[in-house]
Amino acid sequence: MKFVDIKCIINNIRKNRKRRKNVYKRKLLIIINALLVLFLFLGIGYSALSTDLNIFGNIQVKKYENKSLYGVLENAAKEGTYAKEYTGEHHDSFTEEPSKKIYHWYAANEIVRNQVLDKINVIFADHCWQMIRTTDTGGVKLLYNGEAEEGKCLNSRSKHIGYNSGTITSLSTEYYYGTSYTYDKTNNVFSLDGTVTTGNIHTGQYTCKETTSSGTCTTLYLVDMLASGTEYYVLRLEGNSNYSSFGSLRYNRNSSTPASVGYMYNKTYPTMGLYSSTYTYLYNRPIYYMNIEDFSYEYYADDISYNSNTHNYSLINPKSITTISDYNDLVGTYLLTNGNSSNCESAIYIMKIEDNRIKYTNLSYGSYPPTMVIGDSYTDNGNGTYTINNPTLLKYENIADGEYYYDYNKYACDGESATCNNLKYIILKNESEYYYWETDKKYKYSENMNYSNGTYTLTGDIKTIWNWSLENVQTISPYRYSCLSNEITCSKVNYIYYYSINHIFYITIDNEQSVSSTINTMFHNNYVNNYNSEIKTGVDAWYKKYMLPYNNQIEDIIFCNNRSFYDEESSGWNINGGDLEIGMRFKNHPDNSNNQSLECANITDKFSTSNIYAKLNYPIGLIDASEVKLLGIPSILQNDYYYWTMAPLQFIFSQAYVGYVSNSGYVINNMNLVTAGEGLRPTISLNPETKYRAGNGSMEEPYYVGEVNHITSNSYLVPKESPPDYTVKLGNEDYAVTSFKLDGATINGDSFVMPHHDVTITDVQYIQAYYTITNNDPDINVPERGRYRSTIELTSNNYVVNSFKVNGTLTTGNSFTMPSENVTITDIQKTPRAIVESEHYPYANNINNVTYYENTFTDATSINVELTYQTENKSCDWIYLYDNPNSTTPFNNKKYGGYYLTTETLTIPSNYIKIVFKTDGSSNNYYGFKAVITPNYD
Repeated sequence: MKFVDIKCIINNIRKNRKRRKNVYKRKLLIIINALLVLFLFLGIGYSALSTDLNIFGNIQVKKYENKSLYGVLENAAKEGTYAKEYTGEHHDSFTEEPSKKIYHWYAANEIVRNQVLDKINVIFADHCWQMIRTTDTGGVKLLYNGEAEEGKCLNSRSKHIGYNSGTITSLSTEYYYGTSYTYDKTNNVFSLDGTVTTGNIHTGQYTCKETTSSGTCTTLYLVDMLASGTEYYVLRLEGNSNYSSFGSLRYNRNSSTPASVGYMYNKTYPTMGLYSSTYTYLYNRPIYYMNIEDFSYEYYADDISYNSNTHNYSLINPKSITTISDYNDLVGTYLLTNGNSSNCESAIYIMKIEDNRIKYTNLSYGSYPPTMVIGDSYTDNGNGTYTINNPTLLKYENIADGEYYYDYNKYACDGESATCNNLKYIILKNESEYYYWETDKKYKYSENMNYSNGTYTLTGDIKTIWNWSLENVQTISPYRYSCLSNEITCSKVNYIYYYSINHIFYITIDNEQSVSSTINTMFHNNYVNNYNSEIKTGVDAWYKKYMLPYNNQIEDIIFCNNRSFYDEESSGWNINGGDLEIGMRFKNHPDNSNNQSLECANITDKFSTSNIYAKLNYPIGLIDASEVKLLGIPSILQNDYYYWTMAPLQFIFSQAYVGYVSNSGYVINNMNLVTAGEGLRPTISLNPETKYRAGNGSMEEPYYVGEVNHITSNSYLVPKESPPDYTVKLGNEDYAVTSFKLDGATINGDSFVMPHHDVTITDVQYIQAYYTITNNDPDINVPERGRYRSTIELTSNNYVVNSFKVNGTLTTGNSFTMPSENVTITDIQKTPRAIVESEHYPYANNINNVTYYENTFTDATSINVELTYQTENKSCDWIYLYDNPNSTTPFNNKKYGGYYLTTETLTIPSNYIKIVFKTDGSSNNYYGFKAVITPNYD
């Protein structure tokens, strides 16, 4: 055969090919393979050609598909729509030099983000993951995305096992402890597994807190570390994790030290705040008004007494109110709420009369309206007392009226005397409270200090400072060292690093340490990483349980806990002139415009199983904020719950903050206290050249990394391979399979579970896949067509479907199975329902028992409520349900609220419902509530 003839044959094959609907035929394969061998013999190059034959007998030749995960991202980056090449600094391995380019997914807008979300899904080790980027060693970094369900990674997955923050709990040596556990999904209970013992308690053990080895529990406890005595820090295991996470943990237990931003840490150096006191009691009583024409009191007095035994007030020298002209004398006087002159548990203090209204406040439990004397200077009497110069007496009515709103930088004595022994210096006045320093906080401060023989001595210029006020904080900012007393020597010295309105913050230095050495001890020396953060304890425990068998498929890379300072010279931690109003900010802080580098600067921040200075037990960590930012804004890593990154952002006041990703995928400006509970979505990196065996990266068909078995069939309606234990579905968009033979056995339907061996499919029977659906009720949503044997639902936000007819046949409920014919829906029976919800993430602040919904369903016998709620806590924010319009007591006398997102189904035995929401704040972006209300007419 001549070369030109072979080329013509191949061109004809390419013209006739039809993708995805073909089967192999043995004779043509032999011919084509012979041609390919001839190509090689003639020395003509080709790109790994392979062949298929479609159902019409046409031959197809196509390029061999690169099945490496690295290749998926590389090709996407070269196409340029959904991915990019990263060209900045990077070094992913602690032991190897970079040898590959880094490619990462990228979404420039919401539309692209939603498309990318259905391209990045991977199943590895029976869990779902999302591809983030490639590594410079050729691996692919994955972000955990929950347990797989039926071989899919859909957003509709249910909740599953997770590690959650626990409290300090008492453990007994009589309890049984296991090195592992099992979980019964059917009954939602844990059992101990591995080595089960009693008598000793060790970190890393699990317990049901049962005194028998066979005891089960719905909450399992992981022993973290000893607190004291028989008290231990524990993590809770429960079956309530959101689909994308394996739990919700604090990043660290303690937020009051800069060291708490560490994935691991050593010495913590807790920080403290020197607070001014607060006149909260001046304003903790509400102010009320009444119209003069409604005034019905008979007695008043200039003074009042309180009997602590009987808990009653009495007027002193009461006077009678006889004419309306007496009202002008009421300001600054007292009345009793019972209308008498004595023996009453509560009283009224009149503050002002204006515009025919009386302004007053209530008194109870022995309280009195406060007063104080203020002045612009004072005299030290030398006997422990001080006298206010040019005194002005402030009574409650003056203070609450705002007449002295701008009066601060004043000296004050409580009560009506200008002389006192607890003189205060008022540094700020706002609408709700006074901030002040007390006399005993007049301390000495210095520019420097030295240490000798166990004693610190203040050196350089020393000042005695009382009034740390907003106006002079920068003037006195060089004086950072203090014993916080009037002494200049102490065994521990304090360094002031931050100032905020009404208090200063400091760190205590001891054992010859200096500010620079404490920073080095917390962040940079060789022994920084001795103790696990709480989140690392949870990540390690999960890996040991689920990932250890796959350890050789995961590469050892660096997980960066970048604790480098972004602007150390500017902050109050710089002893040579930093700003006391700027906290400690780290490299990934939002104010840093150059914070997308993948390079990790410090060796103690490069967490790896190969780094002795930041050594991991297992090759797993958290995603870094820099990686999230590479993925675009909004980030492609949208999910159902907030989750932690590995990136410290700042330490301000006495609070450590780490970055997190919100449920919309954003990370910029998102930081939370390390003691807050956020989701766990760790990252791993698969080895270089990891291949996937099935899938297309969608949530429906993720890339599958692992074992697959082959399917032999003569039908184009059958896939060619599948992972074991996965549900294999036959058919396509046009044809639905009704039956087939699996290794000779007849199967009715269109699917089977793939065994752990190759199979053969024969005798495939099929019909048309989709049929039309006609529905004339505009209130009910029904798809216009349905796939044979699929479940079709009739839905509505405003109605519940009780029954309907399908081609004349009555069906109860709101769904039916699609038959192999066109369908007409008639006679829909429906009842009204309502969906009521608050604002979400966050809900509104300071709602004072606002009614969100109220209705009476005429003729209803009861009302079902599916209530989903999550609030900051039940003590601050809650939902009330009422079942009677005249009742002041809520249904079940219960508040619905709490930290965890919860759904309850309630039945109210009434045809009336009212939903009331009360909040004081939602600073941490909680869900609020949603209620689906369905009346019953039984």
